[in-house]
Amino acid sequence: MYNFFRELRRRNVFRVAGVYAVVGWLIAQISSVLESSLSLPDWFDAVVVTLLLLGFPVAMLLAWAFEMTAEGMKPTKSVPADQSITAKTGQRLDYVIIAGLVLVIGLVGFQMIASPSGVSEQAGATAPGEASIAVLPFADMSATGDQEYFSDGIAEELLNVLAQVPDLQVAGRTSAFAFKGQNKDLREIGDILKVAHILEGSVRKAGDKVRITAQLIEVDSGYHLWSETYDRDMTDIFAVQDEISAAITAELVPRLTGNAPVQVARASDIDAYELYLLARQQEKGAITETFAQAAETLDRALGIDPDYVPALAWRSYYELMMSDAQGATGTTPFDKASATARPLIARAIELDPKSPDALFARAGLYLFEDNFAEAERFYRLALVQRPNFPYARNDLGYLYMRQGELEKAMEQFEIALEHDPALDDANNNVFAIYLGNGEFEKAKAALDRWSRISPDSPSLQFCYARYHVVTGNYAALVDMLEKDGDGPFTDRFSNFLPFIWATLGEYDKALDLASGPGRNTILLAMNRPEDAIRQARAYAEANPDGEDEYMFILHMTQGWDAIVDHYTEKYSSAEVFELSTAHPPYANYVPALIYTGHVDGEILLEYWADHVAGHMKEAPNNADNEYSLARIAVLRGEGSEEVMGHLNRAFELGNRNRGVSIEPIFRGFEDQASFNAYVDRVEAALNAERAKLDLPPKPLPRDIGG
Repeated sequence: MYNFFRELRRRNVFRVAGVYAVVGWLIAQISSVLESSLSLPDWFDAVVVTLLLLGFPVAMLLAWAFEMTAEGMKPTKSVPADQSITAKTGQRLDYVIIAGLVLVIGLVGFQMIASPSGVSEQAGATAPGEASIAVLPFADMSATGDQEYFSDGIAEELLNVLAQVPDLQVAGRTSAFAFKGQNKDLREIGDILKVAHILEGSVRKAGDKVRITAQLIEVDSGYHLWSETYDRDMTDIFAVQDEISAAITAELVPRLTGNAPVQVARASDIDAYELYLLARQQEKGAITETFAQAAETLDRALGIDPDYVPALAWRSYYELMMSDAQGATGTTPFDKASATARPLIARAIELDPKSPDALFARAGLYLFEDNFAEAERFYRLALVQRPNFPYARNDLGYLYMRQGELEKAMEQFEIALEHDPALDDANNNVFAIYLGNGEFEKAKAALDRWSRISPDSPSLQFCYARYHVVTGNYAALVDMLEKDGDGPFTDRFSNFLPFIWATLGEYDKALDLASGPGRNTILLAMNRPEDAIRQARAYAEANPDGEDEYMFILHMTQGWDAIVDHYTEKYSSAEVFELSTAHPPYANYVPALIYTGHVDGEILLEYWADHVAGHMKEAPNNADNEYSLARIAVLRGEGSEEVMGHLNRAFELGNRNRGVSIEPIFRGFEDQASFNAYVDRVEAALNAERAKLDLPPKPLPRDIGG
């Protein structure tokens, strides 16, 4: 053995291993830098490291089998001992190792100096640095007070310019604008947004003249570091914006390590620009109606300036968000929406290949097409161009969420919220991850954090409502709605109330409040199945949105043949059904197809199971998923232990389905003690909520309408 190790030393195998380790480490570091700077896929550096590891034994074998001589590389066994120069080669390898180690030590030292705390991108922004700023919405001082969208737009454009200054942390628009109309102390605003400086100002517009006043304030001291007033013609508005941002940047230069702001794409016509600003204000609320209004406004802007890149990009984004794709809000078939959006995105990229808005729009198109690799690449390209781009950061997180990479998703959401703590989408996604994972305390904490900055956000209130429903706190939700009275939350989300009262067994109250197709389900619960079927059929014939409820009522009344007839007429095959929408109504059709022996029954049952499995990537501990798995288990013929395991898990995660005792799928379990014990648990939980509302106990129905 000793001779073997001596031979290894003589053949410089150990030295080659040292050189390989040092050079390999340097290559791995370079690959990591290239991955970030060139926006390469996340797996790039992992592949490089894997190749280096695989190459190590090859290098060792070559070092053993071959020797460097004055005449080149030769097999070691063919080199006479008196002609070997392994000692000289070993000396050269020592020099290489020493030089490599010097480089390694230098690089590690540089990294420690550059990032002494070793914290992540997410954690590094927790305390306000000197080079940080929030641009508050400028006050509209116009005589008629009708220029709010214009004054907001001025502030937003300044924010976009400042966001492109390297190493300047800029609070996101949503968070900064959340303080509009609030008489909060600037120190409190700075503490919430974690910034050291605040820019505020006013806009007074009269005819073709505009006066813009801006002032830069240091949060800690409250001192005005700089202020200026600009009187300009409206045609010169872009130059005014550049002057203000340049002056602010100059004030912060001693604290910066980067360069001056990069110019953003400008409209060639002031009218197109004003319409763009109006559209960005109209999108607030992020629902189909607001997207449609903003899209119409951008159509007018593009009619004036068809090559205005931000308008092209956001018009395509609104179109995609109004589609029926997963993650969107509308009903327009995605094929139709993408056909409209695709040329707009292509034109924006052609005009400005580095536009962060255009890159963001293209990433969104790829995301909706489930092309996750390209979507990720373009989100990262957008973030290279605009590091403080919370929308892109949030949507990148949503991409990871769709893939079930919840830790990576959460990291992106939290980074987005560091820049823009009031961003509805990011807050909602953080809440959704905690809720979907059954981490109810963390979900509630996320909502409370959100409420600190945006207490009146309809999205926040909607999430509070979801929290109460998912956790079975129906009395708390009733109290929440009653406190709001006739406020905006009750008006927008009043559909919660009939659902709550029906779940609690107060059917008369539910029916009084319900509108649209939901009334028919309540009629069914009131022991009026004939009325429910008749009215649901009539509603579905006149309104496409009533079809699902009609099928549900037929399912609950075991109208299997009618369901199968409808399926055959509308879908004709399992493939057509599967592709009909992002969320096919499996529960309404699959049992009927199974029970009638239809050939598509087993196929769609497995599609349903795959669909639930996909949802569990995003929400691994979700009550609705567990309830669906219980029904799938019954239809697959699995044992009661499997079925009851899913039902009890659903209960622990907040499911309080009042109709479980009359669900046709569970009819064969009526005599099983475990199932009846589960029904008793649901009944007791609902009666506990009834007691909080001073209502007497009420048993669960044991038959349709019971």
